[in-house]
Amino acid sequence: MIRMHPYRAAFISDLDGTLLRDPQGITPDDHAALVHLGTQHVVRVIATGRAVHSVQNCLAADFPIDYVIASSGNQIVHWQTQDVVHSSNLPVAHAMRIQDVLMDLDLCFMAHRDFPDNHACIYQYGSSVPEDFRRRLGLYASSSWHGLIDQHWGAVSQFVAITEQVQAVEQVRTALADASVIRATSPLDGRTVWIEIFAPQVCKANAIVRLTRGLGFTDQPLAAIGNDFNDIDMLDLVHFPYIVSDALITGQHYVQTPARHTSAVAYAAKHFTQVIQGDWHGA
Repeated sequence: MIRMHPYRAAFISDLDGTLLRDPQGITPDDHAALVHLGTQHVVRVIATGRAVHSVQNCLAADFPIDYVIASSGNQIVHWQTQDVVHSSNLPVAHAMRIQDVLMDLDLCFMAHRDFPDNHACIYQYGSSVPEDFRRRLGLYASSSWHGLIDQHWGAVSQFVAITEQVQAVEQVRTALADASVIRATSPLDGRTVWIEIFAPQVCKANAIVRLTRGLGFTDQPLAAIGNDFNDIDMLDLVHFPYIVSDALITGQHYVQTPARHTSAVAYAAKHFTQVIQGDWHGA
């Protein structure tokens, strides 16, 4: 259950390539900025393509955030309690149709079990196997196996197809109009295309709307910072969209952090705090 709080605003940050930019991890300035936002009654949200267990592996239990939107919007978790606010899945019949499409398109893919067991997955090779696919399989070596899902598999949390062919994204979207198809860039090599497939309407933006409405937001200001294609929907939703200086995406209405600004989240948080401390009346 979402806990009602008198938040005055919301600040949402992507994780890989945005908050996680420094080779040593999260910068002290970014950490301090998130702490400060909490003192300003701003709800702090991480919105990431990572699964919940992956977020838990890289952020401490006392990390200064309030909620995590995981798997590109498929789950919402209250960070301090680890309570699951929302989760979506693909019924097995729908998942089997998606599997058929990915096989027809000759793509390498992984199908993950329903949350909270979505660390477990089954995988299938295409005729061409990107090195990045092998790299991701290595991360799931203890909880994955080669094969195909069938009617006994149960609901699926998500599919991840990995390819070096950008045009495959639109091919999958065209073939799967009844699912949410999200393009992302591999956090492992920074270039390979990941095609994430979820239940209809799953995306970061819709998860933000669900979360903020549940918290009682009406016209409170929203800010978000990101760097990749799976951040576009949330950046286009909020009042104050920020992108890091070396983002993979562009947009004239996005506020870009200064070049080589490692603590990009701190920069955006400071700018946003100055705005909400002023006389903001909505867009």
